[in-house]
Amino acid sequence: MNGTTIPVAPICVKPWLLPNIDPTNAANPIFDRATGAISNPTLLGWTPPTQNTRLRPRCTNCSVPPLPTPTSWRFYTGNPASFPSPTQALPTCAPAMTTSYEKSIAGCIETPIACNSVVTIDNSNYFNRNTETANAVNCLTHANANQGDQVDPMVTSPPFQFLAGNDNPITGLAGSDVMVSDSLVTVPVYDVGPPGPPPYPSPPEPPGTVTIVGFVQLFLNPNGAATPNFGMNSGRVSTTIINMAGCGTGASGQPILGNGASPVAVRLISPP
Repeated sequence: MNGTTIPVAPICVKPWLLPNIDPTNAANPIFDRATGAISNPTLLGWTPPTQNTRLRPRCTNCSVPPLPTPTSWRFYTGNPASFPSPTQALPTCAPAMTTSYEKSIAGCIETPIACNSVVTIDNSNYFNRNTETANAVNCLTHANANQGDQVDPMVTSPPFQFLAGNDNPITGLAGSDVMVSDSLVTVPVYDVGPPGPPPYPSPPEPPGTVTIVGFVQLFLNPNGAATPNFGMNSGRVSTTIINMAGCGTGASGQPILGNGASPVAVRLISPP
């Protein structure tokens, strides 16, 4: 199914607003804005090939307008007003998660994020953004000791499988295939304007809002290694695209609520 008619509204969405730009070809969108169709199905299973192309913030000081031009696989952070941090069921980690941003990554944001909803960008000057991204991702994925879960390297096409790492909190699972993993997350994709080659128009100036046009399901740290929290590569998260769901402008009606790992499995789109 390439289009959508009923919007989805997953919970536990991470506060990373990814632009609707194909990370393998910046001239193309991830989703067709009108229909919600995936423009490039070969993105399923894609992992950034270098540190420089990994998932990371577009800016740490986002307080000076205009915001930097959207760039593929670099996110604006969602404002806590749209992505309120969880207050319970937070994982215990070292270092401890103390900020709203860290808790929103390591825990579950219970507020649903719906297709075609308008959310606000965090336009603060957040100089610890990269370090906190790394620490929170490592907390969520149990990867501090480089023993997190990973994508099974023997399965290279959907449906993907995952291998439990030695630090998986469930005793006795290490090395086994698992259906779910804390490393599997849902990330929203926002509209960058009319299709076509770059440069893309910048989002509105502060407070800055964007429209959600789809969701990507990502596996964080697919090789089980920790995200660097220092040096020039700090906060650059290795990801693998597990699935994708576009919205389409025709989506209407009461949104279907999804869980933290997937924006409703039946609506995720995979090639036959």
